[in-house]
Amino acid sequence: MKRVQGTKGVALFECINADQNKWNVRWDVQDNPADKDGKVKGINYMEETFLFKPDLLDVKAVMSIWCNSEDVVGSFVLDGKRITLEQSGILLLRNQAEQALKDGSSSVPLITDEGVVEIAPAEALFISGHILANYGDYNKNIADQLETINNADSIEALTVIDFRTGYPEPSSMTLEEVRVAIASAKKTPEQQAVLFARMTINNTDMTNNDALTLKELHPEWEEFIGKSLKAKYRVRYDGHLYRVRQDIATVLVNQPPSIHTSALYEEINEEHAGTQDDPIPYNNNMELFLGKYYSQNGSTYRCTRDTGQPVYQDLPALVGIYVEKV
Repeated sequence: MKRVQGTKGVALFECINADQNKWNVRWDVQDNPADKDGKVKGINYMEETFLFKPDLLDVKAVMSIWCNSEDVVGSFVLDGKRITLEQSGILLLRNQAEQALKDGSSSVPLITDEGVVEIAPAEALFISGHILANYGDYNKNIADQLETINNADSIEALTVIDFRTGYPEPSSMTLEEVRVAIASAKKTPEQQAVLFARMTINNTDMTNNDALTLKELHPEWEEFIGKSLKAKYRVRYDGHLYRVRQDIATVLVNQPPSIHTSALYEEINEEHAGTQDDPIPYNNNMELFLGKYYSQNGSTYRCTRDTGQPVYQDLPALVGIYVEKV
Protein backbone atom coordinates (compact mmCIF):
# COMPACT_ATOMS: atom_id res chain seq x y z
CA MET A 1 0.00 0.00 0.00
CA LYS A 2 1.17 3.55 -0.64
CA ARG A 3 0.03 7.18 -0.55
CA VAL A 4 -0.46 8.61 -4.02
CA GLN A 5 -1.46 11.89 -5.63
CA GLY A 6 -4.73 12.16 -7.56
CA THR A 7 -7.64 14.31 -8.58
CA LYS A 8 -10.98 14.84 -6.92
CA GLY A 9 -13.71 12.41 -7.91
CA VAL A 10 -11.39 9.39 -8.18
CA ALA A 11 -13.18 6.08 -7.69
CA LEU A 12 -12.47 4.57 -4.28
CA PHE A 13 -13.07 0.98 -5.39
CA GLU A 14 -12.61 0.01 -9.01
CA CYS A 15 -11.31 -2.60 -11.44
CA ILE A 16 -8.26 -1.07 -13.18
CA ASN A 17 -7.50 -4.03 -15.50
CA ALA A 18 -10.30 -6.43 -16.40
CA ASP A 19 -7.98 -8.81 -18.29
CA GLN A 20 -5.67 -9.23 -15.30
CA ASN A 21 -8.49 -8.85 -12.74
CA LYS A 22 -6.62 -6.04 -10.93
CA TRP A 23 -8.52 -3.89 -8.44
CA ASN A 24 -7.66 -0.72 -6.56
CA VAL A 25 -9.01 0.29 -3.17
CA ARG A 26 -8.45 3.88 -1.99
CA TRP A 27 -9.13 5.49 1.38
CA ASP A 28 -8.11 8.37 3.70
CA VAL A 29 -8.64 10.93 0.94
CA GLN A 30 -7.19 14.36 1.82
CA ASP A 31 -6.77 17.70 0.08
CA ASN A 32 -3.17 18.56 -0.72
CA PRO A 33 -1.61 21.42 1.31
CA ALA A 34 -2.29 24.89 -0.07
CA ASP A 35 0.44 26.48 -2.19
CA LYS A 36 2.02 29.87 -1.47
CA ASP A 37 -0.99 31.59 -3.04
CA GLY A 38 -3.40 29.72 -0.79
CA LYS A 39 -4.71 27.48 -3.57
CA VAL A 40 -5.30 23.77 -3.07
CA LYS A 41 -4.50 21.58 -6.06
CA GLY A 42 -5.42 17.92 -6.12
CA ILE A 43 -5.76 15.33 -3.43
CA ASN A 44 -3.78 12.46 -1.94
CA TYR A 45 -4.95 9.12 -0.59
CA MET A 46 -3.89 5.64 0.47
CA GLU A 47 -4.09 3.02 -2.27
CA GLU A 48 -3.77 -0.78 -2.39
CA THR A 49 -3.76 -2.86 -5.58
CA PHE A 50 -5.17 -6.40 -5.50
CA LEU A 51 -4.53 -9.05 -8.15
CA PHE A 52 -8.07 -10.30 -7.59
CA LYS A 53 -11.40 -8.75 -6.64
CA PRO A 54 -11.09 -8.34 -2.88
CA ASP A 55 -13.93 -9.07 -0.53
CA LEU A 56 -14.81 -7.13 2.63
CA LEU A 57 -12.42 -9.10 4.85
CA ASP A 58 -9.50 -8.57 2.45
CA VAL A 59 -9.92 -4.80 2.55
CA LYS A 60 -10.46 -4.77 6.33
CA ALA A 61 -7.18 -6.65 6.82
CA VAL A 62 -5.18 -4.20 4.68
CA MET A 63 -6.70 -1.12 6.29
CA SER A 64 -6.25 -2.52 9.82
CA ILE A 65 -2.54 -3.13 9.16
CA TRP A 66 -2.19 0.44 7.88
CA CYS A 67 -4.09 1.91 10.83
CA ASN A 68 -2.05 -0.14 13.33
CA SER A 69 1.22 1.07 11.79
CA GLU A 70 0.67 4.63 12.99
CA ASP A 71 3.17 5.80 15.61
CA VAL A 72 1.32 6.66 18.82
CA VAL A 73 2.60 9.80 20.56
CA GLY A 74 1.67 12.10 23.40
CA SER A 75 2.16 15.87 23.38
CA PHE A 76 2.23 18.92 25.64
CA VAL A 77 2.83 22.58 24.77
CA LEU A 78 4.96 24.50 27.28
CA ASP A 79 5.37 28.24 26.69
CA GLY A 80 4.46 27.68 23.04
CA LYS A 81 7.06 24.91 22.63
CA ARG A 82 5.74 21.45 21.80
CA ILE A 83 6.99 18.32 23.54
CA THR A 84 6.14 15.14 21.62
CA LEU A 85 7.09 11.71 22.99
CA GLU A 86 6.40 8.06 22.30
CA GLN A 87 5.53 5.78 25.22
CA SER A 88 9.16 4.93 26.07
CA GLY A 89 10.08 8.62 26.11
CA ILE A 90 7.17 9.48 28.40
CA LEU A 91 8.11 6.77 30.90
CA LEU A 92 11.78 7.82 30.74
CA LEU A 93 10.85 11.45 31.51
CA ARG A 94 8.69 10.35 34.43
CA ASN A 95 11.42 8.08 35.82
CA GLN A 96 14.02 10.86 35.46
CA ALA A 97 11.73 13.27 37.33
CA GLU A 98 11.04 10.78 40.13
CA GLN A 99 14.74 10.01 40.51
CA ALA A 100 15.62 13.71 40.50
CA LEU A 101 13.14 14.31 43.31
CA LYS A 102 14.71 11.50 45.35
CA ASP A 103 18.25 12.78 44.68
CA GLY A 104 17.36 16.40 45.41
CA SER A 105 18.36 17.52 41.91
CA SER A 106 17.25 21.00 40.91
CA SER A 107 16.40 20.40 37.26
CA VAL A 108 15.46 17.89 34.57
CA PRO A 109 16.16 18.39 30.82
CA LEU A 110 13.06 18.58 28.65
CA ILE A 111 13.36 18.24 24.86
CA THR A 112 10.99 20.52 22.90
CA ASP A 113 10.66 21.29 19.20
CA GLU A 114 12.70 24.45 19.86
CA GLY A 115 15.50 22.89 21.86
CA VAL A 116 16.16 21.70 25.41
CA VAL A 117 14.81 23.54 28.45
CA GLU A 118 15.61 22.84 32.10
CA ILE A 119 12.67 22.56 34.50
CA ALA A 120 12.21 21.45 38.10
CA PRO A 121 11.61 17.72 38.76
CA ALA A 122 8.08 18.36 40.06
CA GLU A 123 7.30 20.33 36.91
CA ALA A 124 8.67 17.51 34.72
CA LEU A 125 6.54 15.00 36.64
CA PHE A 126 3.44 17.16 36.16
CA ILE A 127 4.11 17.52 32.41
CA SER A 128 4.85 13.80 31.94
CA GLY A 129 1.45 13.02 33.46
CA HIS A 130 -0.28 15.29 30.95
CA ILE A 131 1.71 13.82 28.05
CA LEU A 132 0.80 10.30 29.18
CA ALA A 133 -2.90 11.25 29.33
CA ASN A 134 -2.67 12.72 25.82
CA TYR A 135 -0.91 9.54 24.65
CA GLY A 136 -3.73 7.42 26.08
CA ASP A 137 -6.38 9.52 24.29
CA TYR A 138 -4.38 9.38 21.05
CA ASN A 139 -4.08 5.60 21.34
CA LYS A 140 -7.81 5.30 22.10
CA ASN A 141 -8.65 7.21 18.92
CA ILE A 142 -6.65 4.69 16.88
CA ALA A 143 -8.45 1.86 18.69
CA ASP A 144 -11.78 3.50 17.82
CA GLN A 145 -10.73 3.69 14.16
CA LEU A 146 -9.85 -0.02 14.20
CA GLU A 147 -13.25 -0.73 15.74
CA THR A 148 -14.92 1.29 12.97
CA ILE A 149 -13.02 -0.74 10.38
CA ASN A 150 -14.07 -3.97 12.05
CA ASN A 151 -17.74 -2.92 12.18
CA ALA A 152 -17.98 -1.72 8.56
CA ASP A 153 -20.48 -3.74 6.56
CA SER A 154 -19.24 -2.91 3.05
CA ILE A 155 -16.11 -1.89 1.17
CA GLU A 156 -17.80 1.40 0.31
CA ALA A 157 -18.25 2.12 4.02
CA LEU A 158 -14.56 1.37 4.63
CA THR A 159 -13.32 3.77 1.97
CA VAL A 160 -15.11 6.79 3.44
CA ILE A 161 -14.03 6.37 7.08
CA ASP A 162 -12.65 9.63 8.50
CA PHE A 163 -9.13 8.98 9.78
CA ARG A 164 -8.20 12.64 10.28
CA THR A 165 -10.38 13.72 13.19
CA GLY A 166 -10.85 12.59 16.77
CA TYR A 167 -7.25 13.06 17.90
CA PRO A 168 -6.88 14.92 21.22
CA GLU A 169 -5.38 18.38 21.42
CA PRO A 170 -2.41 18.54 23.83
CA SER A 171 -2.59 20.67 26.96
CA SER A 172 -1.00 24.09 26.50
CA MET A 173 0.33 25.94 29.55
CA THR A 174 2.99 28.44 30.50
CA LEU A 175 5.63 27.37 32.99
CA GLU A 176 4.04 29.74 35.52
CA GLU A 177 0.65 28.04 35.03
CA VAL A 178 2.32 24.68 35.61
CA ARG A 179 3.79 25.94 38.88
CA VAL A 180 0.42 27.35 40.01
CA ALA A 181 -1.28 24.03 39.21
CA ILE A 182 1.32 22.11 41.22
CA ALA A 183 0.99 24.47 44.17
CA SER A 184 -2.82 24.23 44.16
CA ALA A 185 -2.62 20.43 44.18
CA LYS A 186 -1.06 20.26 47.66
CA LYS A 187 -3.03 17.89 49.86
CA THR A 188 -5.26 18.98 52.72
CA PRO A 189 -5.38 16.69 55.79
CA GLU A 190 -8.62 15.20 54.47
CA GLN A 191 -7.04 14.59 51.06
CA GLN A 192 -4.01 13.04 52.73
CA ALA A 193 -6.33 10.66 54.61
CA VAL A 194 -7.97 9.62 51.35
CA LEU A 195 -4.55 9.17 49.76
CA PHE A 196 -3.47 6.93 52.64
CA ALA A 197 -6.67 4.89 52.28
CA ARG A 198 -5.96 4.43 48.58
CA MET A 199 -2.43 3.27 49.38
CA THR A 200 -3.60 0.66 51.90
CA ILE A 201 -7.02 -0.49 50.68
CA ASN A 202 -5.56 -3.37 48.69
CA ASN A 203 -4.04 -4.79 51.87
CA THR A 204 -7.55 -5.75 52.97
CA ASP A 205 -9.52 -8.69 51.61
CA MET A 206 -13.14 -7.77 51.06
CA THR A 207 -16.23 -9.01 49.28
CA ASN A 208 -17.13 -7.68 45.86
CA ASN A 209 -19.99 -5.68 47.35
CA ASP A 210 -17.72 -4.11 49.99
CA ALA A 211 -15.10 -3.30 47.35
CA LEU A 212 -17.72 -1.63 45.17
CA THR A 213 -18.96 0.40 48.14
CA LEU A 214 -15.40 1.73 48.53
CA LYS A 215 -14.70 1.91 44.79
CA GLU A 216 -13.62 5.58 44.86
CA LEU A 217 -10.89 4.78 47.40
CA HIS A 218 -9.18 2.34 45.04
CA PRO A 219 -6.22 3.58 42.97
CA GLU A 220 -6.62 4.47 39.31
CA TRP A 221 -5.21 1.99 36.80
CA GLU A 222 -3.31 4.81 35.04
CA GLU A 223 -1.11 5.24 38.14
CA PHE A 224 0.56 1.91 37.37
CA ILE A 225 1.48 2.48 33.72
CA GLY A 226 5.13 1.51 33.31
CA LYS A 227 5.08 -0.18 36.73
CA SER A 228 4.09 -3.64 37.99
CA LEU A 229 0.79 -4.94 39.38
CA LYS A 230 0.25 -7.93 41.62
CA ALA A 231 -2.47 -10.53 41.17
CA LYS A 232 -5.69 -9.82 43.15
CA TYR A 233 -4.93 -6.08 43.27
CA ARG A 234 -8.01 -3.90 42.65
CA VAL A 235 -7.88 -0.83 40.41
CA ARG A 236 -10.35 1.66 38.92
CA TYR A 237 -10.60 2.36 35.21
CA ASP A 238 -13.23 4.27 33.21
CA GLY A 239 -15.68 4.25 36.13
CA HIS A 240 -15.41 0.49 36.77
CA LEU A 241 -13.55 -1.56 39.37
CA TYR A 242 -11.28 -4.42 38.24
CA ARG A 243 -9.32 -7.21 39.90
CA VAL A 244 -5.92 -8.15 38.49
CA ARG A 245 -5.96 -11.82 37.47
CA GLN A 246 -2.20 -12.43 37.31
CA ASP A 247 1.07 -10.68 38.12
CA ILE A 248 1.85 -8.02 35.49
CA ALA A 249 5.55 -7.16 35.22
CA THR A 250 4.97 -3.93 33.29
CA VAL A 251 1.58 -2.25 32.84
CA LEU A 252 1.28 -1.01 29.25
CA VAL A 253 -0.70 2.11 28.38
CA ASN A 254 -2.33 0.40 25.38
CA GLN A 255 -3.59 -2.55 27.46
CA PRO A 256 -6.18 -1.07 29.85
CA PRO A 257 -8.83 -3.26 31.51
CA SER A 258 -11.37 -4.29 28.87
CA ILE A 259 -12.79 -7.34 27.13
CA HIS A 260 -9.57 -7.40 25.09
CA THR A 261 -7.42 -7.87 28.21
CA SER A 262 -9.67 -10.28 30.10
CA ALA A 263 -6.68 -12.55 30.78
CA LEU A 264 -5.20 -9.73 32.88
CA TYR A 265 -8.23 -8.05 34.46
CA GLU A 266 -11.73 -9.05 35.48
CA GLU A 267 -14.45 -6.54 36.32
CA ILE A 268 -15.77 -6.63 39.87
CA ASN A 269 -19.56 -6.66 39.94
CA GLU A 270 -22.21 -6.69 42.63
CA GLU A 271 -22.55 -10.15 44.12
CA HIS A 272 -25.67 -12.13 43.30
CA ALA A 273 -26.70 -15.61 44.36
CA GLY A 274 -26.56 -16.90 40.80
CA THR A 275 -29.92 -18.63 41.21
CA GLN A 276 -32.83 -18.42 38.82
CA ASP A 277 -34.49 -15.92 41.18
CA ASP A 278 -31.28 -13.88 41.60
CA PRO A 279 -29.22 -14.31 38.40
CA ILE A 280 -25.83 -12.66 37.95
CA PRO A 281 -25.91 -9.72 35.49
CA TYR A 282 -23.53 -10.60 32.65
CA ASN A 283 -21.10 -7.85 31.54
CA ASN A 284 -19.17 -9.38 28.58
CA ASN A 285 -16.02 -9.87 30.68
CA MET A 286 -16.90 -12.62 33.10
CA GLU A 287 -15.99 -16.18 33.97
CA LEU A 288 -19.06 -18.46 33.99
CA PHE A 289 -19.51 -21.29 36.48
CA LEU A 290 -21.44 -24.52 36.08
CA GLY A 291 -24.98 -24.37 37.49
CA LYS A 292 -25.04 -20.60 38.01
CA TYR A 293 -27.71 -18.44 36.37
CA TYR A 294 -26.85 -15.26 34.42
CA SER A 295 -28.99 -12.52 32.90
CA GLN A 296 -28.52 -10.30 29.85
CA ASN A 297 -30.94 -8.04 27.99
CA GLY A 298 -33.93 -9.31 29.98
CA SER A 299 -33.24 -13.02 29.42
CA THR A 300 -31.88 -15.62 31.85
CA TYR A 301 -29.34 -18.34 31.07
CA ARG A 302 -27.95 -21.30 33.01
CA CYS A 303 -24.27 -22.20 32.70
CA THR A 304 -23.85 -25.79 31.52
CA ARG A 305 -20.07 -25.97 31.99
CA ASP A 306 -17.30 -23.80 33.43
CA THR A 307 -15.64 -21.42 30.99
CA GLY A 308 -12.35 -21.54 32.91
CA GLN A 309 -11.63 -17.91 31.99
CA PRO A 310 -13.56 -14.70 31.33
CA VAL A 311 -15.60 -14.70 28.11
CA TYR A 312 -16.76 -11.63 26.21
CA GLN A 313 -19.34 -12.85 23.70
CA ASP A 314 -23.01 -12.10 24.32
CA LEU A 315 -24.77 -14.96 26.10
CA PRO A 316 -26.98 -15.85 23.09
CA ALA A 317 -23.75 -16.59 21.18
CA LEU A 318 -22.69 -19.00 23.94
CA VAL A 319 -25.87 -21.08 23.88
CA GLY A 320 -24.97 -24.71 23.25
CA ILE A 321 -21.35 -24.04 24.23
CA TYR A 322 -21.42 -22.78 27.81
CA VAL A 323 -25.04 -21.85 28.55
CA GLU A 324 -28.64 -22.71 27.85
CA LYS A 325 -31.51 -20.25 27.80
CA VAL A 326 -33.98 -20.65 30.63
